[in-house]
Amino acid sequence: MKTFIRLTIVVSIAVLAVSSTAMASYASVHPLTQGTVARLQTLSEGKYFDVLTIPEVNQRVTRLFGNRAGEFKSYNQQGNNKLSDGLLIIEACMHHFCASNQGMVVIKLSTGETAGALQKETTVSTYLGDYKTLTEAPSVLRSWIKENKELDEQIRSRTAARNTDEAHPKPTYSDSLINVESITTKPYYNGSILVATVYNKSPYALNTTIINVNCYDKRGVQIDNATFVFNDLAPNSRAVKNMTGALSTRPARVQIVRVSHD
Repeated sequence: MKTFIRLTIVVSIAVLAVSSTAMASYASVHPLTQGTVARLQTLSEGKYFDVLTIPEVNQRVTRLFGNRAGEFKSYNQQGNNKLSDGLLIIEACMHHFCASNQGMVVIKLSTGETAGALQKETTVSTYLGDYKTLTEAPSVLRSWIKENKELDEQIRSRTAARNTDEAHPKPTYSDSLINVESITTKPYYNGSILVATVYNKSPYALNTTIINVNCYDKRGVQIDNATFVFNDLAPNSRAVKNMTGALSTRPARVQIVRVSHD
């Protein structure tokens, strides 16, 4: 009986030791396997696929974001995943709400080091993952975070200003029924999305309001155009809307060319 008990204890300790080693190995940082890297290389050949279907990549996203991993995984990757300078860069956003609900994950192929960020409305959350400080994280992630934090701060500032006693800021366009209070540019992958804020100052609801704009570069050359469509604007109310679609450019200036409503 004593021998049996002693053997049981020894076996239990051995199992615990193996389990602890396996858990430590799973949690540690290690390079992506050659098979995974080979499959990711097809991104450079223009062969897009959902990289989260690769277990190694999926596990790293889960480990990075924790209870918010499902949020990132539900986003549309839009075919913008790429390999660059030994990094797998994954960008994703919420369908129809890309400008305000999006995220990025960056994985270093040679080490497996992972970091990322999530944006929800006007809050950008940084996930350092395998890095101690943000300065150690890849520059592409630092730039993404910086750009979105600056733009979101601008949006928060404008929102705060609108909530003061000056309820009707000087519009960029005004007629007898509507004010176009602002049109801002927000980065979206390699292009941008425009966001318009309008105020229906009339006592009547407006069924459809359409705003057409032209986009210009720093030299004043037109490089793009866009359209906003607001439906069912309530009387004496404000509304904010993204443009329809997305631009492939990042304009320096946006000019309203036509506003119509009924």
